[in-house]
Amino acid sequence: MASGPEEAVGRTAVELEERRAALGARDSELAALYASIVDILFEVAVEPGGEYRFVSVNQAFLASTGLARGQVVGKRLEEVIPQPALAAVLARYGEAVATGRTMSWEEVSSYPAGRKTALVTITPVQGEGGANTHLVGVIHDVTDRQRAEEIERLREIDRRKDEFLAVLSHELRNPLMPIRLGVHVLERAEPGSEPARRAIATIDRQVTHLARLVDDLLDLARVRRGQIELHRERLELGGVIRETVEDERASFEERGVELMVRLPAEELWLRADPTRIVQLLGNLLGNANKFTPHGGRVELTLEREGDDAILSCVDTGIGIAREDLERIFEPFTQSSAAPRRATGGLGLGLSLVKGLADLHGGSVAARSEGRGHGARFTVRLPLADTAAAKPEKPRPEHAPALRVLVIEDKAEVGESLRDVLELDGHEVTLAATGSEGVRLAHASRPQVVLCDIGLPDMDGYAVARALRRDETLERTFLVALTGHALPEDRERARAAGFARHLAKPPTIERIGEVLAEAARSAARQA
Repeated sequence: MASGPEEAVGRTAVELEERRAALGARDSELAALYASIVDILFEVAVEPGGEYRFVSVNQAFLASTGLARGQVVGKRLEEVIPQPALAAVLARYGEAVATGRTMSWEEVSSYPAGRKTALVTITPVQGEGGANTHLVGVIHDVTDRQRAEEIERLREIDRRKDEFLAVLSHELRNPLMPIRLGVHVLERAEPGSEPARRAIATIDRQVTHLARLVDDLLDLARVRRGQIELHRERLELGGVIRETVEDERASFEERGVELMVRLPAEELWLRADPTRIVQLLGNLLGNANKFTPHGGRVELTLEREGDDAILSCVDTGIGIAREDLERIFEPFTQSSAAPRRATGGLGLGLSLVKGLADLHGGSVAARSEGRGHGARFTVRLPLADTAAAKPEKPRPEHAPALRVLVIEDKAEVGESLRDVLELDGHEVTLAATGSEGVRLAHASRPQVVLCDIGLPDMDGYAVARALRRDETLERTFLVALTGHALPEDRERARAAGFARHLAKPPTIERIGEVLAEAARSAARQA
């Protein structure tokens, strides 16, 4: 039977109601989904005049801010966003509206639930006419991710620390064996014989190596703490390179690595600390030598580029893995291309090169095509404004005979120092404790006191203060001789009354310089 109009209208009404119910259910589901999302969601309307007004926010937004919906929806940005952050937010929103591009950034904010790090993303939405009329934002909490990354970073630091300590132990033990064997030879060989001379040369090389390891560790700490004090003077870089290369050439020949040097015809002058530039060059060459196998080649080139000196060190060695290029200048880092512990070293050299270049206003960069393709290190240093004549190197001074008191609790150190000084003609008295040193100083009236700091009864600072209280010893030249070598240690020694501070182990030349200075001081006061 045909249906009438009323029935048709009824069916239509039912269908409409069913569709409305379905749409309502879908909207309800969407609303529930919107509310359940853990990320913070919000929508902002772009109003004329560059103002922004919240259109909608989800429950996560309200929970994170502690605000009620009525305190956000319909409100301008200025009424919701804290003032310190408002200017940056407005700038980013304005850029997104003007460019039509999605923008993302990380920010740290304080919420009632605590301090959070979040990834913020805003996307422009076009309205009629193609204008960007709305911004939809998502704030994703990355605090846990960052915490996990920090934990992983700390684990990596701990792993590298353990590896460093293992390598340090290895590096310190290596020189001890030839030193011990050398002492054994000296006990039995005829003085002045060839075995005795070889033993002395071996001990000297190994002690120099140990001293360099310790100096590198201390200098790395100073560089990282900004405590390196540069003693700048005019120096001609080509001349410094020639001298340094000659010092390093023997180690290249020993390993069968060819060392080539190319210097420009013109002189390139720096205003720099000569000791630190030599240290930079030594570490740069040492690194290239260490990672270049027998039969390889290292080429050191100096040239001028504008107002900078460009020093390039190119080797045919094991190369640098691409993943290591970003971290090769970090301390205790070695290329993964190197066989484990096969090359030795603590991974300090390149970090020192970078630190010393930075201190001089320069830079260093590394390049490599990967494992087995060698490496290029380029150091850039600013040139001095004008050229100057190369200063002559002062000849080492020889101090006249002095009365010297050595206060040192390590018997071998004290006796060795006494022997060295007596061979130079000085009259030496030796004390093993601070109190004994003070007593002997009152008795012998020394012109110079070389005093250890870490003494068993009273430390070196107390000794210096005790001697300075005696008017008859006020002209005595006090020298701290210690393993404490940081800037604050030098300042503490100066405050206690020491005229000079020598870090152990000082070179014989440095001891001679200090004694010569003490002799000049005594002559002025006579």
